[in-house]
Amino acid sequence: LAIPTGSTAEKPGEEGYAELLSVMLSRGAGPWDRPQFALECDRRGAALQVVASRDLFMLELSVLPEDLSWGVALLGHVLCRPHLAPEEV
Repeated sequence: LAIPTGSTAEKPGEEGYAELLSVMLSRGAGPWDRPQFALECDRRGAALQVVASRDLFMLELSVLPEDLSWGVALLGHVLCRPHLAPEEV
């Protein structure tokens, strides 16, 4: 999933927000806290990569074919229900 925005959209004083968000999005989402999120991805052989560049914010998920619906649900949680713990920001 590619979103056509990145660090160029950051306002003065907000430099680094896109990069911070890219790191935070893989630290838990929906029903999974950080350790559960990592364990569930490991258990299924899934790999989530979130990248913030100058002009693009990209989420890439690799899953086995039989886990495709799980992977789509995972991306939904990452996008709509991320765990953005204030103490980690």
